[in-house]
Amino acid sequence: MKKRYFLLCLSLSLSSLSFAQKTEFGFVLKAGNYGIPIHKKPQETYFVGDSHTISQGLGSNYTLGLTYSYPLNPQLRIGTEFLYRHLTSSYASEHQFTILDGASTSFSGSKTTEKVLESSLSLPVFLQYKPKKAQKWSFIAGIGASRAFSAVVQSSATATGNNQPSTTSFNTSHYDHDQFLFNVNFNTEIAYQLDKSTSIGLAYTHEKQNEPDFTRFSVINPIFVDCFCLFSTDTFRGNLNSFSVSLRHNILH
Repeated sequence: MKKRYFLLCLSLSLSSLSFAQKTEFGFVLKAGNYGIPIHKKPQETYFVGDSHTISQGLGSNYTLGLTYSYPLNPQLRIGTEFLYRHLTSSYASEHQFTILDGASTSFSGSKTTEKVLESSLSLPVFLQYKPKKAQKWSFIAGIGASRAFSAVVQSSATATGNNQPSTTSFNTSHYDHDQFLFNVNFNTEIAYQLDKSTSIGLAYTHEKQNEPDFTRFSVINPIFVDCFCLFSTDTFRGNLNSFSVSLRHNILH
């Protein structure tokens, strides 16, 4: 009886150990773009003949961190990641407007550009599904929270008026971590298993920007005595839409 009990316990222990060995822990690397290039004209105007155009360039996104997943069944896993991200993005805004003073018409404008460098931490939770008929392929979907702890905004601006010499200013702003809020991001990925330890994939991340408003710089047009032109931006970066190539490696295999 004792022998059967011992064999049963040994069998259950080996079964549990075998299942635990399917737990995956390792590192993940991602590199890709930041944002989708846009070129739009806002509907809001401030002066007669006002024209305002905003452009967002293609930036970069580098991500690295640790990943852990636990099997729920042979096809489904649940996991989490702890990620460090470095984002680089660029924006441009061109503002042309007409000023009527009753006696004459004056034309003026401003053009601004800014480059944003941000460092942040992200903690997503995800589900990973592996089809029975395609074991080398897997599909990942998850949701997470992120928070920036450092951001540097490099801004330049030019004001012009009636072919007069323009004035240019340059500003670099640093923000500390107390000014940042938590953001929610959504993640999807298609991965292909290269071997038992390593996989490569294509990942997409969307994150809505919810940071507090920051005034970046001002453009003062000295050409017209009664014209004071102030330019400010609402946030230091737009929404994150990133397509990245990912590399995952499981160190437990």
